[in-house]
Amino acid sequence: MKRFDKRQTEVIILLLACDKNLSSQDIATALGLSSKTIQRGIKLINDNLTTVGIEIISKRSKGFYIHPEDKDKFRNLLFEEKFQTQVIPDMQEGRIEWLLDRFAYLMLENAEIDLATLTEELFVSLTTLKKDLVLVKKQLGKNHLSLEKFSNKGLKISGSEVDIRTFIRERLFKNGEYLSTNFSFSKLGKDTELETNIGIILHKYDVYMSDIGFMNFILHLQILIERDRYVSRDSQVLSKIQIDQSSSEYRCALAVLKYMIKTLEVTLPENEVMNIYIHLTTQKRLQIMTEQQERSDEYRVMINETLAEINQIYHYNFTNDTLLIEGLWVHLFSAIKRLKFQMKIENNLLEEIQMQYPFEMQLAQLLAKKMKQMLLVDIPMAEIGFLALHFCGANERRTLRVNSEKLKVVLVCSTGLGTSILLKSKITAKFSTRIQIQEILSYHDLVKFDFSETDLIISTIVLDEHYPIPWLYVSSIVGDRDIALIETFLQEEEASKITDLLSEQCFITQIKGVTNRFEAISHIGEKLVATGQIDASCLTALLHRERLGTTEIGNLVAIPHCMDEDILYPKLAIGILEKPIHWKYQDVQIIVLFFMDTKNKVFLQSVFQDLYAQLSKPKVVENMIRQQDYSYFKKLFTQGE
Repeated sequence: MKRFDKRQTEVIILLLACDKNLSSQDIATALGLSSKTIQRGIKLINDNLTTVGIEIISKRSKGFYIHPEDKDKFRNLLFEEKFQTQVIPDMQEGRIEWLLDRFAYLMLENAEIDLATLTEELFVSLTTLKKDLVLVKKQLGKNHLSLEKFSNKGLKISGSEVDIRTFIRERLFKNGEYLSTNFSFSKLGKDTELETNIGIILHKYDVYMSDIGFMNFILHLQILIERDRYVSRDSQVLSKIQIDQSSSEYRCALAVLKYMIKTLEVTLPENEVMNIYIHLTTQKRLQIMTEQQERSDEYRVMINETLAEINQIYHYNFTNDTLLIEGLWVHLFSAIKRLKFQMKIENNLLEEIQMQYPFEMQLAQLLAKKMKQMLLVDIPMAEIGFLALHFCGANERRTLRVNSEKLKVVLVCSTGLGTSILLKSKITAKFSTRIQIQEILSYHDLVKFDFSETDLIISTIVLDEHYPIPWLYVSSIVGDRDIALIETFLQEEEASKITDLLSEQCFITQIKGVTNRFEAISHIGEKLVATGQIDASCLTALLHRERLGTTEIGNLVAIPHCMDEDILYPKLAIGILEKPIHWKYQDVQIIVLFFMDTKNKVFLQSVFQDLYAQLSKPKVVENMIRQQDYSYFKKLFTQGE
C-alpha cells in the first residue's frame, strides 16, 4: 500500500470525525478544494486500500462515509504512517527515542518487527541499528522490560503486563499521541461521552484529578482494553498487595470496570480492577482527610524532622511555613503510594529544576532520605525534583519576607551632635523604607556593641578592626557618592563573588585510590586540614551532611557542602579524580567542596546556581578533567565558557 498524501489524509480525518454522510461539495468546502478534486481523491484512496479490505463508501445522493466498524482500522493506518512519514532522525539520540516509540506502539497489538524492516524505516545499516538497540535495551531495562526475539518473527518487548502498560502509557502520553487527531484505539477511541461518564463516576466516589491526570487515566483505560485482547488472564495477575476494599478508590475502580464491561460490551477479568485501583491511588486527591490519622501523623513527623535538619545544617527555618508543610504533606500521600506500588512517574521539568534550583534539590534530598528509611526503597530523581518545587516556593516566600524587612543599621560618627543628626536625617530621608537606624554610636561605644541584631555599619571614620558584619565609609555630610555607595550595597544580594572563595591551594588534581564518595571527601578534606585551609570539625560536618543525602548534581560532578558557625569565611575547594567513581546514583569525577558560614544564606544559593550553571555543561567538565588547570576553572566565573 502506498502512503497517503496530505490531501488524502485530510479527507480521511474529516470523514472519521463525522457521524453522518458528507457530499463531495461538503468535503470540498471544508478543505478549500473543488468537488471534482475530492471525487478523484477518494477514488485514489480506495484504489490504494484494495489490499487492506476497507474503503470509503459512496452512496448516490447521500454522499461519502466510513463504515463504523472500519473507522478504527483507518485510524490505526494513519497512526502507523506517523512512523513512515515523519522526519527520520539522523542522530543516535533521536533514533533511540524513535525506536522506543515504535516498540511501544507495536505492543498495542502485541506485534513483532524484524531488523530488516527497521533498517529500511530508519535508513541505517544493520550495524548502526544493532548499536542503537543496545541503548534501547538499556533504556527498557529502567522500565523492568527487555527486548526479545520471538522465533523468526522479529523483536518485541517482553516483561510483566503492568510494566508493559506503564511503558506504553509513558511513551504515548509523553509525545502527545493521545491528543492527536490521527490516533485512536480499537475500542475506546476519542469518545467525549465516555470521558464524561468516567468523570461522573470519579466525582461520585470523591476521586479528584488534575486535567492531565484525568487524560492519563483515560489513556490507561484505553491501553487496558487494547492489551486485554492479546494477553492471557494469568499474565495480568498482580503480585499480592494490601488494598482497602472500603476505600473510595477501590469502589470507584469497581464502578469503572463494570461501566466499561457493560457499555463497551467487552469481557474483562476481575483482577483488572486492581490495575485501575492502583492507578487511582497514585493520583493526587484533594480530600485527603479521609486517610487514617496515624499515617497523617507519621508523614507530618517526617516533614517536621526534615525541616529541623534543614534548619540545623543550613540555618534556614521553614518550620513555621504552613503552606510548605501542607504542600509536602499532600504530596507525600500520592508519592508514597506510587513508590509502594512501584509506579513510575515522569518529570519533564527535572533537568530545568536541577539547573535553576540546585539548592532546593539538596533540601529535597534530605526529605527523600527520610522517605527511603520508611519505605526501604531508593527515591527516584523524578520524585525528588517534584519535592524540590515545594522548597522553591518556600524559598521564594522567605526571600520576599526577608526583602520586605528593613536593613538594621548603626551609625558611627566621631564628630559633634549636629553632624550626627545631619547624617541620620539624610540617610532616613533617602532610605526610610529600606533602612532602620538602630543607634548612633561613637567609635569607642562601637567596641562594646552587640551586633547580633544588626546588619550593617555606616561610619564617618575608617574602621580598622574586624567586625562580624559589613561596614561602609561615608562622608559626614553624605554626598551623592555616599548615597550611591549605600544604594549599591542595598541592591547587591551577595556580599562577595564566587571567585573570592577560590585559591590555588584548594585546587587538588590527580586524586587516586578512592573508591566511594566518603573516601573521596575525606581525602580532599584531610589535605585541606593539613594545609590549614579548614578545621577538622569542618570535615566532620561535611561528611555528616553527605550521609544525610547525596550531593551529586549529574554530569560527573558532586558538590558536598556544609554550613557551620565555626566557619569564619566561605571557601570552595576543588578535587579532580584520576578516574570516575560511583557516587550514589551516578559516576562522579569532579568534587567541589563548599564551606559556608551561617551569615551568608543568600550567597549560599547564589554559589549553587553559579556552580551548576557552569558544571552542568559537558564541555566544561571535559575541559576541566583534561586540563586540570586552576586558572581555567577560575575564568569560568569571570569570563564564562
